[in-house]
Amino acid sequence: MTDNVTERLKRILRFAMDNERLSTELYRGLAKSNAKPRLARLCMRLACEEEEHLAKLSVFLASPMPALPDPAALRRIEGEDCSAPDGDPRSLDAVGLLRFALAKEAAAHQLYTDLAEASREPSVKKLFTSLAEQEGAHRDRFELELERLSGPEK
Repeated sequence: MTDNVTERLKRILRFAMDNERLSTELYRGLAKSNAKPRLARLCMRLACEEEEHLAKLSVFLASPMPALPDPAALRRIEGEDCSAPDGDPRSLDAVGLLRFALAKEAAAHQLYTDLAEASREPSVKKLFTSLAEQEGAHRDRFELELERLSGPEK
């Protein structure tokens, strides 16, 4: 049972790491291709932060597994759709790119929130809570930029 829970947790962590890698690549690409300097700077900052998330997850995955989360909670997390939005973001305009990035950050925020809630070990809960807060801050930054680009809603 423990091995199954350990493997389930590792699968979820590898999924999260893959998404952090993709976010880093996406944000670096957006920074290079975006004509709006403010948005390019934001994307570069967030790419660096996503790399930090990846590093934290890598260290955690390489460490001995702490007290494992509840198996039922892990099954629920695995069953949720925390994946990135579909489509090729390179074909989107600035508003579309922001919406795409916003959806990625919202999914990451939800995944880390769920992992924090499922964690029994205080240090693990703290790690996932911190990642969830940071992803939530990324989402908020993209929302603000989206408001700036699209103007006030009527």
